[in-house]
Amino acid sequence: MGFLKTERPLASTLLLIWKTAIAMVVISILWSMGIVGLIAALFIATPILNKLEKRIEKGKEIDTVPYWGRIFGLRQTIKLLSADKLKPYKLKDGTFCHKLMITESGRWFFVNGRFYPTNLILRFEPTTNKLVMINGDHIKEQYWLDDEEVRKALNEILYAKKAFYDHEHRNSAIADCQKAFKNVWKKDLTDLSKADWDDLRYRWEQELADIEASKTERSNYNQHMSDFESAKVANKELHGRVLLDVELETIARSIENGKIKDIKDWFDKSLFRNDICVLNGVKLLKRLGHPKNASAMDFLFDCITDIQKPYFEEAVNTLEMFPNDLIIPQIEKYVEQAHAQGDVLFGAGLLYLSKRIGYEISLKRADSTEVELQESESEFEKLVMAQGKM
Repeated sequence: MGFLKTERPLASTLLLIWKTAIAMVVISILWSMGIVGLIAALFIATPILNKLEKRIEKGKEIDTVPYWGRIFGLRQTIKLLSADKLKPYKLKDGTFCHKLMITESGRWFFVNGRFYPTNLILRFEPTTNKLVMINGDHIKEQYWLDDEEVRKALNEILYAKKAFYDHEHRNSAIADCQKAFKNVWKKDLTDLSKADWDDLRYRWEQELADIEASKTERSNYNQHMSDFESAKVANKELHGRVLLDVELETIARSIENGKIKDIKDWFDKSLFRNDICVLNGVKLLKRLGHPKNASAMDFLFDCITDIQKPYFEEAVNTLEMFPNDLIIPQIEKYVEQAHAQGDVLFGAGLLYLSKRIGYEISLKRADSTEVELQESESEFEKLVMAQGKM
């Protein structure tokens, strides 16, 4: 499946059938030769794979994975794509965009016969028909950006990953994007294929915010940090943009020393500007620890209902810090809810959390729902692996 996703659908598939038929004949002959044939197969397969890798190194991109396919290499690209399944993108208005597909893990989107890594794309520029990466590079001549339906869907997908330093929907300078990327990623680009892209994107957004904050005069910056000791400012900023670590730390200390007294109404996903801002809330709760974060336990469970979200893994990390005598009854309660609503994905998320804390869910039922939840566990773990988190 991964190989098919890296080749043009029609001509390449026919060619693949022809090559497969020849390969089957060769394999049959080698198999009949026993151990000698197996050794010969290894000698034959190695130069073929090396030849494919050299095609990539010479600049011939994997057709349906522009730019990143060349960087990741054929073997790794096939591995990444084989772990995911495609589905039409659902717009915020409830309609589906069948021209733009997104993988179940949310890690890739697919349009006009090509795959793109969602978290590694910064923005699209319809006037120049190009996609800009978070490292400042760009892919030219993406003419499908002229399609209004695709542009609408893509704008939703990419905007959900952004969290601006200020509250303007504006584009950061390419030089700042390049600098931010270099500061958060010290390894070769080829190693990026094995990274947790959600975590990378969040850290990149933080670094970009820090770069833009450094352009502010020191007196204004000090006043800005002091403002975070106010519940009104902290609440607004927490929900509105990605926060620097120092800003989250200032909010946490203000809660601990009593300057900010009531935070129970802060934690509702609908209050946050976008998905990446929700991660602000999760990180703050993790920093506060128990019992300061006890009132937001339901919010944290709400954050593990969808593997595609950037806050999922950090929410699991935060929940497993709760005492077992508190977290286990909540798990059982939400398992009941998942059964009642037929929410298999949430049920699998609860199973995943349970495994992390070493607890076995005790709920037993005679109907098929339990079987679906149990079977979904392995599928869910495959999605977690596809996200680069396991």
